[in-house]
Amino acid sequence: MDSRKIGLLEFIGSGKKTFNIPVYQRNYDWKEDQCKRLFDDILNIIKYNYEIEHFLGTVVYVLSKSEMNFNEYILIDGQQRITSITLLLKALYDELKEGNYKDEIWEEYLINKRAPENLRIRLKPIESDDSSYKKLIEKNDSSSDNNLCKNYKLFEKLIKNSGYLAENIYKALGKIELVYIELEKGKKSENPQMIFESLNSTGLSLTQGDLIRNYLLMNHEYDKQKELYKNFWLEIEKKLTNEKISDFVKDYLT
Repeated sequence: MDSRKIGLLEFIGSGKKTFNIPVYQRNYDWKEDQCKRLFDDILNIIKYNYEIEHFLGTVVYVLSKSEMNFNEYILIDGQQRITSITLLLKALYDELKEGNYKDEIWEEYLINKRAPENLRIRLKPIESDDSSYKKLIEKNDSSSDNNLCKNYKLFEKLIKNSGYLAENIYKALGKIELVYIELEKGKKSENPQMIFESLNSTGLSLTQGDLIRNYLLMNHEYDKQKELYKNFWLEIEKKLTNEKISDFVKDYLT
């Protein structure tokens, strides 16, 4: 296990990387209040003339694999914050005029320049959010009614009504820090499932169906997880619903 404090933009932008949200995570579900609170914290940095910092919290990930010099990070904890920051960066990109900052945001935080198609977009949400996010990034299409597009539009509105230039807000992001915890892949003492369950034990409780899904999927590679989730688990949930899965498994085992 490795951990250290790092600047938010350095964490997201340094090097060639993708942040993949595993299928056992919940949908992106930050609401308006949480986005406004984050934005207010960023504006507070500007009000204090960039002389203060804001701590975003802890992000936990597993370095899953390296492909063509690209690192694939599987986010165990922190997807809500990282996704929200990415939506804010997209809104800032759209607000900025042509220039260095605009190119910088696009090429260092939203995409991997000159990367193959499967590695081009830095953030890969879970299956139910992925299509909307791709449309937002690649086609500037925010027509979906899911939380991703709603919060993107909210950040657009907040930027326009903030009284500050988009450049000021982008500069303030450079004063945000987080602590990352990198788990060692395959190490039993750093089991991602146990850590995920521990981190989520104080929030909305995981159902028995969630725990069963996580147990079955977590030990597979990310691409295999997606395949099993899409072809099998989603079909099971459609037929049984998440609430009844544990009863079904108990009856089947009996």
